[in-house]
Amino acid sequence: MKRLPSTLGPYRLTRLVGSGGMADVYLATHETIGGFERLVCLKCVREDYIGDAEIEQALVDEARVTSYIDHPNVTQIYELGRVGEDTFIAMEFVAGTNAAELLKVSLESGFNLPVDVVLYIAAEAARGLDAAHRETNLKGEPLNLVHRDISPQNILISFDGAVKVSDFGIAKSRLRHAHTTAGIVKGKYRYLSPEQARGETLDARSDVFALGIVLFELLTGTPFLRAEEPEALVREAQSPRTPRVHRTRDSVPKEVNGILQRSLKRKAGKRYPSAQALSDALSEALLRYFPDFEPARVAEIMRFFFPEHWALVLESREPTTLATSRYIADFSSSHDVELTAVATGDARPGMGRALLLGAGLCVLAATLLWGLRKILSET
Repeated sequence: MKRLPSTLGPYRLTRLVGSGGMADVYLATHETIGGFERLVCLKCVREDYIGDAEIEQALVDEARVTSYIDHPNVTQIYELGRVGEDTFIAMEFVAGTNAAELLKVSLESGFNLPVDVVLYIAAEAARGLDAAHRETNLKGEPLNLVHRDISPQNILISFDGAVKVSDFGIAKSRLRHAHTTAGIVKGKYRYLSPEQARGETLDARSDVFALGIVLFELLTGTPFLRAEEPEALVREAQSPRTPRVHRTRDSVPKEVNGILQRSLKRKAGKRYPSAQALSDALSEALLRYFPDFEPARVAEIMRFFFPEHWALVLESREPTTLATSRYIADFSSSHDVELTAVATGDARPGMGRALLLGAGLCVLAATLLWGLRKILSET
């Protein structure tokens, strides 16, 4: 881990955001001429792995794969760079949290996530996945990309309600120099498709299955796979159960249960043929059962569950007061381990700023009960 603050080329590193087995992620400011600056995240090879050709190549592969994907539902890569011995990726900073944290906080607050919000999050994530699956190189040749690590931790949600698929660190594509050995399982064990758990060749439908697991967990608040130990999880993932969401949450429309069941078919040929087809089905259900839904509702939910963080974002866009950002920093982990860290607003503002923040939090607290019925009317 680097001593902060420090600089890396045109980037001023201000905070460690996440740390994994092979990479660290920092919040940084990109500073150029004329006072131009932009907040970014820098993913850097950890200092104890600098000079490791395999690790550095994995980071280069991630940047090459992701740089081709230009879509609002995918986190953007700005630059792959090297300064001295440091290899890094400069990527989009998302002021918000991930779906795993949103679900955790909602359950701790005693609420299920609203069905309409879950359908929207999953539909948007599917749109981003489809863009990745269909991407080509500059010659028009398909990348044959499979994310392989779709999970709630890798679906980011901003305070503006934007949904973005992140972390293509172990994605399979024709661009990769490093290839997975046959039979080796890559990805978080709780979100493996059956064919992924068996170490078989994967295509886009594997990611459809993983997103189906995410949809199930966001709707029910319960794990899709019930085993605890890694070996038992892999065995269960190879032959998973058929989900019955209405048994856990009877407010979920039957059509949504049908969408979920098709996404989670054991045989890839019986699932939705593409992430876009899944997104279309989710969007149609959202329109049919929640015709008044607007994307701003997701931002409303985010600000409701994270009022302190949202107040800090309102107060200042400086890196020292931005609230929450989560990224998986271990770009080659094949274990069911959450390698995330939170960047919290731990700056020490002056009295004026503290009073302003306190006033903002008081206003937010006063509106919680007023907004409770409106925001979480469907639980």
